[in-house]
Amino acid sequence: AVDRVRQDAPTAPACDTKDHVRAFALAQLRQVHRHDVAARLAGLWNLTYTVDAAEAASEARAHRERHLQWEDAFPSLPPPDTRTPEVQDDSVCLRAAFRDLLVSLCPRAGQRAGVPVVGFDVEWGEEPGAALLQLSTTETAVLIDVPALGATAEGCRALEETVGALFGGKEMDAGEGGKTSGVKLVGFSCREDLARLRASACEGEEHWFQEAHAAMDIKTLIALDNVKLKYVGLSKVCRHYLGKPLDKAEQCSQWDRRPLTLEQRVYASLDAFVVAAIYKQIIGQDTKRKREESINH
Repeated sequence: AVDRVRQDAPTAPACDTKDHVRAFALAQLRQVHRHDVAARLAGLWNLTYTVDAAEAASEARAHRERHLQWEDAFPSLPPPDTRTPEVQDDSVCLRAAFRDLLVSLCPRAGQRAGVPVVGFDVEWGEEPGAALLQLSTTETAVLIDVPALGATAEGCRALEETVGALFGGKEMDAGEGGKTSGVKLVGFSCREDLARLRASACEGEEHWFQEAHAAMDIKTLIALDNVKLKYVGLSKVCRHYLGKPLDKAEQCSQWDRRPLTLEQRVYASLDAFVVAAIYKQIIGQDTKRKREESINH
């Protein structure tokens, strides 16, 4: 998290201590009136942050209206406080949640079969490896506690049969005789994400993360679709394609601490969702252009 603050705030003074970097982050949040996020992070970091409660509430409401929210991404699901995915930290729950993810890729009756797309993102903390893996279709999301599952042999088997198979491009059972193959697994600037997954602890004989040839970086596709977005971050790309920017305030929270807060789980779900949604948006636009060109010719 500290590394991400340094990357996202290149004008920060050179600091050797985490508290100095965190204090800088809180000062930046105060300048943009993100008092709610600053207060929450200060609590996690055991720092003090004071602000007028009414002002903070007003700013929080205005910020929510300007940024992509849970209900924008998953309108068919209940509000986040009742439906935000829990972090899957045991093999049985992981397999069940993963099955739901695969089922959401299957077209419903009367729907045309489109390209099955899963967005992914990884959060990390102070330790090597991934602290959290997020997977999302445009209908549901799964949050995976990589350290907890990787600490047992059974957890590693579950990771290999689900996450490992997905990243390896293997055909998987979606239940009731359904199979998923050809899944487009998309991340955003995801080289470090993949490196963190490979570096994650594993109690199995072989590491559960062997291959990643099914994963692609959507930044290449975005640059081909709109060269002006080639060097733009995910939040601004999200605003271009989905109408609202992604709120990245939770990015620098402590992802290796359990339990994760509701705000962290919402952020993590949306981070993976928007990548899948942007991919489908670009492919849909491209398909429409080709259809129009064929009609005109």
